[in-house]
Amino acid sequence: MGRSILATIVLLIWTSNVSAQIKTRLRIGNSDGSELHYKIEDNISAFLTECNAAASGKRDLCWMGIVITSNGKDRISTLWKGKHLPT
Repeated sequence: MGRSILATIVLLIWTSNVSAQIKTRLRIGNSDGSELHYKIEDNISAFLTECNAAASGKRDLCWMGIVITSNGKDRISTLWKGKHLPT
């Protein structure tokens, strides 16, 4: 009985860890093979992954590791919180 409970707990923890590790990967067609092209893909992928994680966790966006201007961060954060943007 004790082993089946332990196995169930381990399986639940493993399942939650696997689902938390889903990452979005964006590939933009017609790549010129430049470093800039791959940096843009990586940055957008990181942003989309963070959007998914924040939505799942019902939290604000965390900008660590995402290259974005302060104005862009402010505007997206405002949209994320469901507020109207100033014109």
